[in-house]
Amino acid sequence: MNAYLMARTAYTEAPDTIKSAKAAEYDVFAKATAALKVAKSFPEIAKAISDNRRLWTCIAVDVAGDGNRLPVSLRGNLLSLAQFVALQSSKVLQSGEGIEELIEINTAIMSGLRQNGRSE
Repeated sequence: MNAYLMARTAYTEAPDTIKSAKAAEYDVFAKATAALKVAKSFPEIAKAISDNRRLWTCIAVDVAGDGNRLPVSLRGNLLSLAQFVALQSSKVLQSGEGIEELIEINTAIMSGLRQNGRSE
């Protein structure tokens, strides 16, 4: 197969694999939330908490950046949620209680992403 045919074949398959930004965000939240839900042992819980905390840290950094185009009030709300997630994560690791709140927050975000994705 020559280079032209290989390139054409590669780009022909691309639309099926490209996701919208909201779909990609949803998938990241879904993965983090699923890990929180199934974690039973302390090492599993610690890993799920760490991964979820990293996700929320990325969100906080993104919404705090000058280039973020979300409304200021939404940016503030997301920063507050990121701070809550960090504090609640520490509580879960210390006492083993409260993981449900983290799951609920992620699920609410996923619901919002899904609804916004449909309205576009």
